[in-house]
Amino acid sequence: MGLEKDASKGVRVEDIKLAMKGHVKDGIPEIAILTKIDEACPEVGSDIRNVYKSKHLKNKNYHSEIDTNDDTDTLILSALRRMIKCGEDFVNDL
Repeated sequence: MGLEKDASKGVRVEDIKLAMKGHVKDGIPEIAILTKIDEACPEVGSDIRNVYKSKHLKNKNYHSEIDTNDDTDTLILSALRRMIKCGEDFVNDL
């Protein structure tokens, strides 16, 4: 949802101002997805199953990429499933 010309649609400007000032309801889950993890950590580069063992990855940020492979796609799909589950849990707890 973004800003729209029609005031009855999208996010209101006032809501964005309040969010930027930190007035956001607690309990909204935050999720980050790291990419190019194989370049950041040699252990992950040699075996992508080491992704959850790497402390080095916690300090990295990366940009998007176009080319993918099955191992990477599997990790992304797993992360997306967790996001959906977190979102469902959040909505169900309202």
